Amino acid sequence: MILLRCIHVYEHIQSYCATDKYIEELIYLYQNSENQITCLLSLKILRKLIIFLSEDFNQQSKLMIKNFLTNILFSINKTTTDITTELIYLYRTIMSFNKSSLQTMAIQLILDTITSNLKSFQSIDNVLSSLCILGGYIQPLCLGSIVEIHDNDGIQLGVIIDINKNVLDLNTTDVLPYLVQFIQTNEIKWIREDKLRIQKDVLPPNLLELTDTNEFIDLLFDALAYFIQIDKSTIDSLLLLQLKRRSILVLYRILNHKKLVDIFIQKPYVSIIAQLSISALLLKTYQQSTNLHLLNKHQLEQYCLNLDRCKYFKQIINNNMNNTLNDEFIIWTKIPFKTDLLIDDLLSTNEWKSSMSKRNIELFKKGRLGNDEIKIIELSSQLTGKWFLEECGITHRFPGRIYLVSENSNKLTATFIIENLQLTEGNWYFCIRLLESTSIRIGWATNGFKSNDSIGIGYDQYSWSYDGSQGMIYNNEQYPFEFENIRWNTNDVCTAFTHQLPINSTTTTICNMLPNGNRTSYFPGVSLNVNETSILSSCEFIFHPMDMFECPLPNGYKPLVIPTLLDINDLFVPYPFSAYLIGNNIEDYIIHKRNNRSIKFLRDFINNYHLENIFILDNHHLILTEQSQGFPLTIDYEESLTISFNFSILKISNDYLDIILLTFDTQDKYSIQIPINKITNNTQIAIIFQINERKIKVYINNECRIFECPIITKFNIYILPTLNIGIQNL
Repeated sequence: MILLRCIHVYEHIQSYCATDKYIEELIYLYQNSENQITCLLSLKILRKLIIFLSEDFNQQSKLMIKNFLTNILFSINKTTTDITTELIYLYRTIMSFNKSSLQTMAIQLILDTITSNLKSFQSIDNVLSSLCILGGYIQPLCLGSIVEIHDNDGIQLGVIIDINKNVLDLNTTDVLPYLVQFIQTNEIKWIREDKLRIQKDVLPPNLLELTDTNEFIDLLFDALAYFIQIDKSTIDSLLLLQLKRRSILVLYRILNHKKLVDIFIQKPYVSIIAQLSISALLLKTYQQSTNLHLLNKHQLEQYCLNLDRCKYFKQIINNNMNNTLNDEFIIWTKIPFKTDLLIDDLLSTNEWKSSMSKRNIELFKKGRLGNDEIKIIELSSQLTGKWFLEECGITHRFPGRIYLVSENSNKLTATFIIENLQLTEGNWYFCIRLLESTSIRIGWATNGFKSNDSIGIGYDQYSWSYDGSQGMIYNNEQYPFEFENIRWNTNDVCTAFTHQLPINSTTTTICNMLPNGNRTSYFPGVSLNVNETSILSSCEFIFHPMDMFECPLPNGYKPLVIPTLLDINDLFVPYPFSAYLIGNNIEDYIIHKRNNRSIKFLRDFINNYHLENIFILDNHHLILTEQSQGFPLTIDYEESLTISFNFSILKISNDYLDIILLTFDTQDKYSIQIPINKITNNTQIAIIFQINERKIKVYINNECRIFECPIITKFNIYILPTLNIGIQNL
């Protein structure tokens, strides 16, 4: 550890240790030590020293390094994740060591590996390792990883120094599997996985800077296209999946320069790759069982990492078989129940809800004029063919991922807005995820703002924007942002909201959103930029609060997406025909027959349709015993009928797998059972009889299932027979 620190800090130690002897000793330590930390440190020191190694090393050393590079290709993905990551970093470092014999050696090894496996996969593991080095590797969190720590104090850098492997697979928010040391403060603490983001030490090599670059690029494109198009193969299905996935990742990584794009476009298989991409997009509509297209980049990477952890294809088959055991219950809502304030909750507009009543939607839209549907357009309408949209979002799927492309490497600016949307009052909020390039301005504009291919949002007095790559706020001129050391990166999520505050502590200038007076309307906008160094710029809009994972909707702000219409009549009955066991006074539940006090009735609080009752009442519940046939109800024919109640199990045997929810007293005995694992301390039940359709829909808390039922005109039912339970709110 001390040697690594010294090599990193002191140049004279770098030159002193960059010798054949030191390199040989470090390689020996890595290959022979049984201590994982020693192996990892040896590789890190090697990575720091090898670029300073003199070109006049002897033939023996050259052979040793060649064998070591061959061993790297064999070892990637066959050792621990931290060692694998460091091996990939080391190989990338050597490949990027310009015009050196080591670079030539490393490139040739990858060329030979790929060439020898183009027709028959003799060493598929080495091919996968080569693809990892070239950009097909998604780095997991591991020992020694440098990470961004996203917490309440902002973004800080740290190093993972320990991992609690016993809790890694536990999917709970209180699990803290990673021990991280903060770089600036040296503070050490355990942190959740979702608070960490990997900082890549060594990026894949720039192909245009390699020796014999044209030959290497041509061969690589041909190989990637071949791997991607393979339909059938003799290799294991999981390995084939990894080969295709890593090939696509490499292709995605290297097509980042106009010259490389031009080379690729000339290839005869470009149309085939394009057809594969289009067919994949079309399949999204039909493959309802696979929801991978709903995931964002970070979630997809985590899915890929989970694939890497599977050692055998059989494991995945078994997992899929287990997942097909469906109990036929579906989740119909994720919104928690608030039974005491149900109506108030539905009629309230203080908090965001994905569904609202017609009246509440109109109140929500106050200050929002224009189309309800969100459609992204380019403001100037002069850049046809230079930008395109893709569908994005998880809860809210819509064409909101924008790509701006420069065809000739010239500078180009395009501003994107929501078609026919104007805001006049209120606090509004939306998010932007940065994808390719960080040269983006996010903000608001008003009447009078005009955009073209060189003027973006914030360039005049009628628009306001923030550029996180420069840390500047723009409104006809630029102002430094308060936190000048914060710069955004790709895959960051940034927010924009309407508010009036001083720009920073050193100026009293205010972003006045009303330059045209109090009746000014304004609209959100994003300006993308491309130039000679960045031919592609892209981002995606996030409008739905359920998709705002990184930057949740603040209190007091409204999203730009309109809630769906909620038909309150379908959710609860404002005036039920009968209602029993409600209220705070248990004395009100029961009424007695005047001429016979021993006969008791459950009081109907609505229509005086009282029910004779033989059961006892206790603690606001009607108590059924294990000896009872259940709570009886007689129902005449109705086209549609709903019964709802809450119940709690007071006593039950451990032998039960299912319980009987209700039975029908008909000629052919008929009953509906529900799994015991669906029952909670206070289970909420709603049973909807759709007689004409011969269906019964049963809601259990937030889950639902449809049962077929016989033809019935008049019937007796018994609720929860032979169970010791308590019923309430019938």
